[in-house]
Amino acid sequence: EYEAPSGKALFKKNGLGMGAFVGLNLSEYVGIEAGYTQFHKKKNEFLEVENIPGGPVTVTASQITNLTLKQHNIYGDIMGYMPMTDEIKLIGSVGVGLLSGRYHDSYSNSLLVNNVLIRSSTDNFKKTSRKAGIRAGLGAQVAITENIGTRLIARYQKGNKIVKNMTSVGL
Repeated sequence: EYEAPSGKALFKKNGLGMGAFVGLNLSEYVGIEAGYTQFHKKKNEFLEVENIPGGPVTVTASQITNLTLKQHNIYGDIMGYMPMTDEIKLIGSVGVGLLSGRYHDSYSNSLLVNNVLIRSSTDNFKKTSRKAGIRAGLGAQVAITENIGTRLIARYQKGNKIVKNMTSVGL
């Protein structure tokens, strides 16, 4: 989790994502799956202002920061199925995901004396990270037809330099 100089959290830990996957059952107990997940783009802007009293002179220092975090994941899993009934199966998965993240921080600093701009500067910082990580998941699947089903699965994946690790629940 990223923090501002004031200690305030810049982004919430939780967010929505959307994905698509395709799979193939190799047998009643084993399958393979490949997918892509796009996570909700997170943005935050904050302003920090400090007024420094100095008798007849008022000094104001300010910093405006705009932050953006984008993430997506491409993965391949081996799926294991344990039939409980004809329609319900417990499922487990293990695989590898390529988690990509991009963090962009742009900020501008201003120094004003008696509301007159004395100095201003702007800077940008970008960081991109891609890393393959091990994934594991557990859940349950309900068959709607012979070829279509719905599932609830919780997964964990080792992250990268931007996102340390990822835990997700999907439907």
